[in-house]
Amino acid sequence: MTKRLSFEYKQLIYVSLALLPSWLTALIFVSVSDISLYLKALIILLLSCGILASLYKIHDKLSEQFISFGNLIEALNHGDFTLRAKSANATGPQALLISQINQLCDSLASARFDYKEHQLLMAKLLKQVDAVIIATDSDSRITMANPAAERLLAQSQSRLCGQTLKALQLAPLDSACNHDLVTLTLRQQPTRWHLFKDSFREQARQHTLYILSDLELVISRQEHKAWQDLVRVLSHEVNNSLAPINSLSATLTKLVSQLSAPQEDKQDLHEGLAIIAERARRLHSFISGYKALSQLPAPQRVPCVLNEILNGVIALIGHPVQFKAQPLPTLMLDQTQLEQCLINLFKNAVEAAPDKPIDCQLLHTHNSVTILIRDLGPGIQNPDNLFIPLYTTKEHGTGVGLALARQIVQNHGGQLSLSNYQLSEEVRGCQVELRLPLAQPKN
Repeated sequence: MTKRLSFEYKQLIYVSLALLPSWLTALIFVSVSDISLYLKALIILLLSCGILASLYKIHDKLSEQFISFGNLIEALNHGDFTLRAKSANATGPQALLISQINQLCDSLASARFDYKEHQLLMAKLLKQVDAVIIATDSDSRITMANPAAERLLAQSQSRLCGQTLKALQLAPLDSACNHDLVTLTLRQQPTRWHLFKDSFREQARQHTLYILSDLELVISRQEHKAWQDLVRVLSHEVNNSLAPINSLSATLTKLVSQLSAPQEDKQDLHEGLAIIAERARRLHSFISGYKALSQLPAPQRVPCVLNEILNGVIALIGHPVQFKAQPLPTLMLDQTQLEQCLINLFKNAVEAAPDKPIDCQLLHTHNSVTILIRDLGPGIQNPDNLFIPLYTTKEHGTGVGLALARQIVQNHGGQLSLSNYQLSEEVRGCQVELRLPLAQPKN
């Protein structure tokens, strides 16, 4: 196969052909001149050397220019847009070429700057959004996961990338369609999600984007808002009725003492009025508890050591608890609210099995801390009504404790769930899972 000549050698051939007639004319003129043979030879040698030097200079300049353009384009190919071609001595088409290359560098530099800005904006959006966002390739392997997905799956993005949806118990997403309601079972807890699903291409390969919105959280917030409105109305109406009832019962109690009725009748009246006063007092306490639930303030976060909080609550309840402190980072928490939440949860565990110890464990992942509280009681009998205010299975319960605990945890950006567990025939009961994020959530 014939080797093709380079561009600069072709240009040298064209220039040589253009100079050949002049060189031959000079050679003929010198050969017929009436001068010595040595002088003729010297003149022909000098003329030939001058032509060869000029050709070499032309070749050198062409090579230098092409090498310069090659280095510049190579830099562009590797993402370096800082180099520019010199145009001080260039004129004509050469100057136009250099100008166009420099403009291309400016355009690519500006485009990359805009792309990086968009990347930073997208990263901030993915970090702040509450929805779980996951991208997978054509083999259903994760290529991207936002912080909400990391919290849900309790793994960092570096560990999630490369794993399949099936391995992470997310297989229902593969067969689901856009805007479907899907149920995912993670850590033995079924949760409902609204799915947005779409496809996109990256590096000429098909990818799938999944966006999951937690329906449980949305429904919980709507329920909480509805209960707030209901409690606000009830507390207003009931308190307006209780005030005159208390006043009248106190007045009637004084009047009964002054009556000239038989002692037995007076005793019956006293007992009846005492019952009225006691029921009014308990009803007022009942409504006050729900008013506190509806008016729960936003958490005032300060640096807290979770081990110290747990040790303080365990000492307060005065019940045997198997707990071993774990080395944990400092969390941003409202200590008063979290203590109230833990007191309610431990109190429920004590009431479920008063004569048996409670097991408490701490689990630490890269982005969350989980508190597990296990009792040895009969377990949950009606899981559908766990967090419904006003619902209770206890004789003197108000139905506020669990609803208040869940609201406190959700205000901290965490999750609270209850389930039955069974390790053996003897070891079984109720398990409380309270998960708190290490990073402070946005307000």
